[in-house]
Amino acid sequence: MKRFSFRLEGMLSFKQWQEDDAKRALGFAVQALQEKKQYKQKLQTEHETLVVLRRESPLLGPMEHMHFIRYGNKLVVDITKQQQAIEEQEKVVLAKTKELNKAMIERKKMEKLRERSLQRYVKDKKRKDTGILDEVSTNFYGREKALS
Repeated sequence: MKRFSFRLEGMLSFKQWQEDDAKRALGFAVQALQEKKQYKQKLQTEHETLVVLRRESPLLGPMEHMHFIRYGNKLVVDITKQQQAIEEQEKVVLAKTKELNKAMIERKKMEKLRERSLQRYVKDKKRKDTGILDEVSTNFYGREKALS
């Protein structure tokens, strides 16, 4: 009997590749989300530092005071934009997670088909082996009977 061969092995390999690709894409999306969160944290820290400096420096002239206010306002706008970027990236991460889950389900389906096919092959092989052994034992018993 020929050895086991899964007819859809190429499809299983493709599904595995799709899952691996989805994992990589999700990893990149999560990394981008972390970078955006870190940048927002940096902006918030800078804004808090600016507020503290402005409070601790009461002897600022009107021009320096104006520069502090403008820069503080710019930081607030940047923080708001960064929060929007984070929300968008979270949507991307969610979509990539769904893609990965779908790819994993598809791969698992193919693996179950492969497993069932292997079980069917083993069952058929055992049946054929049993038939051959039965035939050999019947022939042997028939010869023994004929010789006696």
